[in-house]
Amino acid sequence: MDQGAPITAVGSPFGVISPPHFVNSVMHGVISNHWPSGREGDKPGSRDLLMADMRCLPGMEGGPVFNQQGQLVAITLLPLMSNTFNAEVPLLMPIGLLADAWAKCCSSRPYVVPVTDASAARMAQLTTVANEPQPSSVPSHDSPVSSSYLARHVGALQRHSFKWAAAIPSIVLVSAPGSGWASGIVLSRDGYILTNAHVVKPSSAHASGVHSQPDQNHFPLPLIKVRVSSSSSSGNSWHVAEVVYSFRHALDLAVLRVKAAPAGLGLQPAVLQSGAVTPGQAVAIIGHALFSPNRQMQPSLTVGNITKVVYSHAVKTGRQRSAAMIMTSATVHAGASGGAVVTADGCIAGITTSNARHSASGLTIPNLNFAVAAEALQPLWALAAQPGGLRPELIQQLDVQDAALATIFTLSQPPEQQNPAGQQTLEDSRDKQGSARLAELLSKKGLSKL
Repeated sequence: MDQGAPITAVGSPFGVISPPHFVNSVMHGVISNHWPSGREGDKPGSRDLLMADMRCLPGMEGGPVFNQQGQLVAITLLPLMSNTFNAEVPLLMPIGLLADAWAKCCSSRPYVVPVTDASAARMAQLTTVANEPQPSSVPSHDSPVSSSYLARHVGALQRHSFKWAAAIPSIVLVSAPGSGWASGIVLSRDGYILTNAHVVKPSSAHASGVHSQPDQNHFPLPLIKVRVSSSSSSGNSWHVAEVVYSFRHALDLAVLRVKAAPAGLGLQPAVLQSGAVTPGQAVAIIGHALFSPNRQMQPSLTVGNITKVVYSHAVKTGRQRSAAMIMTSATVHAGASGGAVVTADGCIAGITTSNARHSASGLTIPNLNFAVAAEALQPLWALAAQPGGLRPELIQQLDVQDAALATIFTLSQPPEQQNPAGQQTLEDSRDKQGSARLAELLSKKGLSKL
């Protein structure tokens, strides 16, 4: 199944505790990624386990998973869990793998489960009952899931058509010593990549300015590498990149360029969202979260909706008021910094920068995250469309110093509102003490860089 494909799981979480409450619970989600089989000669996705972006609960293991057409496509397994990142990723076994395993357990004459025929018959049954009167209550706990019950819930997925996965080829993996790994968005075919400034800066200081002309106010930058995924048999390839410009003010952005990018590298520039986005709008976040570069995996995809759009007068778009930040409910974990917020038609609505965390426990809140909005990114895309447009001196003109814009990205009150006695503004703090002070402010606000 393709990444982003809608799925429905049926299971019985905590069913023993109270079957009338939990049996035949229905969960919607999407395919997030593939766990590579590691078998030499296998085509990508042919024998992979599937990772889902779905709220599976204990007790749903072994339950069926259906696609948009109501076909049985997988069963739920125990999830992947990480105590380090406080993360849990549901795992699914494709029905084809299950059929292969069953065949190996049989005699010399393998028995192959007729998945296709059974699925077709099941779909025909669902189509027949789709227009039947729906029951007023869920099935009882001692009866199987009825066709009409399943058709009603799976049918909810058929009303939507999403093209989130179209943006996956435009997402790369960025590796920087001291920062681990993160994500980036392709700006142009000649090797320009957009990521976060906190990804490429040294941990002790905020690198900024025109790095091709360093001076005493600039800090040495680490060696940056970018991994580009290819749909061809060559797979993933690593390339050294240089930092063209790293923003030093409100926007957590940095522009990289792959050095001597080969003509056949096949970079696919991302398409920026041109219209306005609104709260409640469905979006996906695509990035290299959780899994280290050693896994050789594609970017993962999680879905949610825009929960809030924060506006500013400082974003230079020619409008009286422009979107500066968007917040989403999609699941975001470490490694997604620099990843893309993607609309249903595959366009970039923003670039992920951080998520929230509990100040007491230190645990991140995966479904409360922040991104620089597309309207704030539009000038960069305009420069990328011009030959030689992404020059450091031109990007520097977009790096505005504005207290109102800065307060948005540190969850502070606008400067026109009276601050408590002794509280510094963000720009004052950054000018005096750099990123160390910024990190302290973010920590107090419960904002965590990814």
